Amino acid sequence: MPSTLSARTTLRQVIYTSRAVPRMGLDTVATIFRRAREFNASHGITGALLYDGHLFAHWLIGPAVTVTALMERIARDPRHEAMLVLLDEPADGTEFGSRWHVGYALPDALNECSSWSAGPREAVVQGFRSLLPNADVWPPLQEDSETADPAQGGLYSA
Repeated sequence: MPSTLSARTTLRQVIYTSRAVPRMGLDTVATIFRRAREFNASHGITGALLYDGHLFAHWLIGPAVTVTALMERIARDPRHEAMLVLLDEPADGTEFGSRWHVGYALPDALNECSSWSAGPREAVVQGFRSLLPNADVWPPLQEDSETADPAQGGLYSA
């Protein structure tokens, strides 16, 4: 997280899925990724956004006020539909070190995400984590391995 966050900043994490509108081109997806990367880097947001050609799965972690405003904006975005929030809760820290990642998942890899909503919090978190090893993610997750704390059950724990 940027050093501008104080120790008192309340963090919020949200995991949601949504479906890309029909005939969304990869140029539009690339624009979404680029703009999100720029915004999130400048606002203390970390996490990951995955896209499999049809579905998005997004894990956001950051200052609660910022994440709330961002989620409102994302919910109104006409480039996706059928948004389903799977997890929305306070966060103790970040799973992703200081970075926000974007990536492409295998075709139809995100189909199972909607089933996570019926399970406990741990099922949602583990479900999202299970997608990452098979996704083409940038920046590579290994670059943050020094900042994730395995003792806290972080992304990089064995």
